[in-house]
Amino acid sequence: MLGHFIGTFIHRFGPLGVGIGAALEGETAVVLGGVAARDGLFNPVGGALAACVGSFLADQLVFWASRRESHRPFVRERLGLPAVARALGFLERHPRLFCFGFRFVYGFRIAGPAAVGISAVPARTFVVLNAVSAALWGAIFTFVGYRFGPALLETLRPLRHIPHLAVELGVAAVVLAGLAIWARRK
Repeated sequence: MLGHFIGTFIHRFGPLGVGIGAALEGETAVVLGGVAARDGLFNPVGGALAACVGSFLADQLVFWASRRESHRPFVRERLGLPAVARALGFLERHPRLFCFGFRFVYGFRIAGPAAVGISAVPARTFVVLNAVSAALWGAIFTFVGYRFGPALLETLRPLRHIPHLAVELGVAAVVLAGLAIWARRK
């Protein structure tokens, strides 16, 4: 399972693993980093800093890629979609709030910095708000793992008996349902 892979990665690479996990996956990696810090594998401050840096760099990469490619027809077509238009409207009305808060909203991990990248928000504004937000985010989720990780793991312990095949089938069903909904909307 993904959580097991991320946990193994963090145990092997320490704060570097937390930073990479924060960049690629997000909260799960940072919470598991907090659990690993509680277990004494590394300092929790180092884990939080790694989470901050990994998240910050990933969001900057998405922001700059979106800004660079915003003129492409594929991107311009998507800007006309109603949901995208609403999100961009909110972003234009409340740019600082959006830049600071997108990482705390589920599903905006990639969409947030991409939206800011195609907007008129100055790069300097995004860099500053992204850094502050990443620092707070890294500290919060590291703390959650450090403080509540053992209780979370104990709560999830009964799920370890579910065969991996059942989990894989569940994930496959969700993916297929998502594809069916997407195809139907097309």
